[in-house]
Amino acid sequence: PMNLSVDERCRINHLASSMMALSQGIPFFHAGDEILRSKSIDRDSYNSGDWFNKLDFTYETNNWGVGLPPSEKNEDNWPLMKPRLENPSFKPAKGHILASLDSFVDILKIRYSSPLFRLSTASDIK
Repeated sequence: PMNLSVDERCRINHLASSMMALSQGIPFFHAGDEILRSKSIDRDSYNSGDWFNKLDFTYETNNWGVGLPPSEKNEDNWPLMKPRLENPSFKPAKGHILASLDSFVDILKIRYSSPLFRLSTASDIK
């Protein structure tokens, strides 16, 4: 939604990461989930190159709003994407990125604080 603040978006990211990390099974985190990585809404960035897939380990940017993603799989949604990508209130600051990283580390500490978060069989879970 257009009216969500960056702080609210960061909390949603934290919630999503928490659900994956604290559920049973092997969690899957994609590169950059912990630093709010953005592919500027590219729905399939496999062939989009470094411009859209960049990971910034200086934490200065999450790569939001670097342009409209390639047309092949995204052009139909460009009218929805463009105003969001151009909206400066959607772009997190370094502080948001670092807070997200800290939250992610905390989630992992919780996960590894007890073997109950990492049960290996269905019968153990039951």
